[in-house]
Amino acid sequence: MSPSLIPDDIRNWMREELFDQVPVSISVIDREYRIVEANFSFAEVYGDWEGRPCHEAYKGRDTKCHNCGAAETFEDGQIREREEVGKNRNGMPSYYIVQIIPLIRPDGSIPYVIEMSTDITPVKELERKKLEAERLAVVGQTVAGLAHGIKNIIMGLEGGMYVVRSGLSKNNEERVLRGWQMLENDIDRISSFAKEFLEFARGRTPKVAVVEPNAIAQQVIDLYI
Repeated sequence: MSPSLIPDDIRNWMREELFDQVPVSISVIDREYRIVEANFSFAEVYGDWEGRPCHEAYKGRDTKCHNCGAAETFEDGQIREREEVGKNRNGMPSYYIVQIIPLIRPDGSIPYVIEMSTDITPVKELERKKLEAERLAVVGQTVAGLAHGIKNIIMGLEGGMYVVRSGLSKNNEERVLRGWQMLENDIDRISSFAKEFLEFARGRTPKVAVVEPNAIAQQVIDLYI
């Protein structure tokens, strides 16, 4: 049977069934940005929708969203697709891909837009867990480098202690002060080293800075003088 031969009552029944059975959240939004119709999946995700503004139902906002896709579609009649973050009926973050489709009348006016949203929250959670696992793997690989770095600093501390002791034994105040300065520098390095590692382990973005390589080389040389 061709589509033109399907009786109107069957066609209407199919449309109604599809509207509530499809596994995507569908809402119909008017020019006041109020939801005038929504399907069962939308109510399951976002709760009661009748008469609510779309920005309130989708995102818990009191005002219209910045860069509102519905407003842009009302303006130019173009179909849009974008990734958004909202809040579900329980107040938890909801990640979704939304398609915004204009309902255009024969005279060209657009009284409504349809938003069809596919929930990708589980995918985002998997991505987050993957990134966390990768970060922890990098942390594990960094432990060896951390131990090596601390070992170098300890060698510097031992060198500073040696200079202090030799200065005391020879009653050489200048040598004692030099050794004490070495100890202070290496203690500061341990503190800075530990803080930087903890920040990295917590997921903070490393800060890149320009340094003087000759100064770093001189610090290494000082450990053995």
